[in-house]
Amino acid sequence: MRKGVIPASVADTIVNLAFGDLDIDRIAQISHEKQHSLLGLIQEMQLIAGPEAGEYVHFGATTQDIVDTGLVLQVADHYERYEALLTTLRKRLAYAQTPYMARSHNVHAVPITFGFVLARYLDEIQRHVDRLTQMKADTLTGVFAGAVGSHSALGMAGIAVEEALMAELHLQTETVAWHNAPDRLVAYTGELAMLGATLAKIGRQFYNEASTENQQLAEPFVGQVGSSTMPHKRNPENFEAIAALAEPIFAAQTQLMHALLSVNERDAIAWKQLWLALPEIHQYVDRQLTSLIAMLDGLVVNVDKMQENVARLGDLVYAEDIMMFLADRLGKQTAHEILFEVAQRSIDQQTDFLTDLMANAAVAKVTSLSELKTVASFEKTTVAIPTLIAHVLEKEVG
Repeated sequence: MRKGVIPASVADTIVNLAFGDLDIDRIAQISHEKQHSLLGLIQEMQLIAGPEAGEYVHFGATTQDIVDTGLVLQVADHYERYEALLTTLRKRLAYAQTPYMARSHNVHAVPITFGFVLARYLDEIQRHVDRLTQMKADTLTGVFAGAVGSHSALGMAGIAVEEALMAELHLQTETVAWHNAPDRLVAYTGELAMLGATLAKIGRQFYNEASTENQQLAEPFVGQVGSSTMPHKRNPENFEAIAALAEPIFAAQTQLMHALLSVNERDAIAWKQLWLALPEIHQYVDRQLTSLIAMLDGLVVNVDKMQENVARLGDLVYAEDIMMFLADRLGKQTAHEILFEVAQRSIDQQTDFLTDLMANAAVAKVTSLSELKTVASFEKTTVAIPTLIAHVLEKEVG
């Protein structure tokens, strides 16, 4: 209307009437009969707008213009979800000093804190959100370019209409039509898939921590039934679901990659991959986000169990600290060899590690049991963690 392509009175009629009470059943019937994804809606809007205004419905556009731009508008809504998760994770950093047993190869490594675990995840998710934010403007690019993207129906007026329309929708205007090149969206969903992977990783770790043997974390209990046959069960089903969604997210991203294989100017085989997989990947990641936020809000943290697990292997978990302490007196490699031999024997024989270590003549010459006990401390091995957590928070602010 503002660009003089259709009469102003007609535009007002379409805006005021054509989006009124749509007969969904009739739209579905026409779409089925005509085997066209948008024709049912076009004809329904035409009917409601009336004989004159109806002739200007879908004027100069092509179906892919409407559907692709609609998809982009839906993508825009998803950006609001990310900050909620980051805010919830920040609140949980109250556990910054809670002792927690780090694992490598799924067995005890060295003590850390639960707050450090959360800070690490916060930093990782923040990187995803930063990248998603950086690509937001480019991702949110609409299209209104006609049959093959060349504005063949409206000519130069089509370019003006497209620019005005995208400005009104708060979308970026393309340089040339992306009917056959949805790389912006596929790049965006690639990052979204990586976010989903991180959320799944958190779900998997929390799932493991909720096991009967670990009991370090638990989902908030609100009366959910864990089993139809075992009344005692409290299953970590939300953690399971968050983790399980990684697979369909990866599958959806793989399908979206096929949308890049478009032939010629428009190719329904390729672009319909967007119709199928773009909503799916958003639904899966949105479920992960919603579930994890709810779980973090009510997360049951068993601090006593975390401390118990840190103490499970006794002073063995401070072997690295002792090695570095002895490095100045024996040499690092020599210290490692001695500690390895003593540690393995202590594990097999279930004896006291520090006592066994002091039985080694080379160690006894350069230190004492009391000095080793001072070295083998939670405070010493975690001394850098508060600074690392502060770095994460400072980076966010920066």
